[in-house]
Amino acid sequence: MSPQPSDLFPHNSPHPLDGQVFEAITTKDQAHLAALFSAGARVNAVHGKKGHTALSAAVEQGDRNLIQFLLDQGADVNGAGLHGETALMTAASLSRLELLQLLLEQGARIEAMSSDGDTALCLAAGSTAWVLVDEDPLEASSGITRQTPAGLEQLCPTDERQVMAVVEWLLEAGAQLNRGGCSATPLMEAARYGQLKLLKLLLQRGANPQLAAKDGQTALDVAKIYNQTRALTLLEAHQKASTQGIESEDDAKPTESAQLAAA
Repeated sequence: MSPQPSDLFPHNSPHPLDGQVFEAITTKDQAHLAALFSAGARVNAVHGKKGHTALSAAVEQGDRNLIQFLLDQGADVNGAGLHGETALMTAASLSRLELLQLLLEQGARIEAMSSDGDTALCLAAGSTAWVLVDEDPLEASSGITRQTPAGLEQLCPTDERQVMAVVEWLLEAGAQLNRGGCSATPLMEAARYGQLKLLKLLLQRGANPQLAAKDGQTALDVAKIYNQTRALTLLEAHQKASTQGIESEDDAKPTESAQLAAA
């Protein structure tokens, strides 16, 4: 079904051609986009229904040349959608490392946070993708599904190796691992999907299992809620080892009385 004009028309748009910008992005038609911008359409238009920017829409298409074209046309690399999401967050949620690199090179802010409490790092750790499945809709009840012309698709975690590459790159680029105020921590996302290698990586990099999200939940809570028993075991073992390490350090410190006696 083709998009309806009401779906494409941007929120609070000052120009009637803005809605066509998103159609041209979907077809990756740079010539049409150039004509629209020359006629007054905004390169920083925001989608009326989805609420994302034109640049984020280009990121969803996964076309590096299209993204560069919009940037050359004056797109704000840190422009935010209706909920504060940026193109960098979109690239992170899709686990597109090459697009993240391009946007960071163009000045994207790695620590930007949406009004929902999402950051690029958190979204990268929880990256998902639609995967075609050979199941009857009534049987595919273990996850979120949608019917497409190609068949039934289910929302699944992105390949763990791909996610780890993006997460590691973001950390090296300066993303904060234990930032407060987020809708979910990176460790919570890894626990949610039972991605043990990612979980180990985050713990090795200093992720705090006791750090709570905005709703008060921790990675341990999420592992229990989603019945990720192996993730829960790993988190509990890490917490126990950390606690024992602190106790060992305390035992190794001479007491004040011992110090006085030695003097």
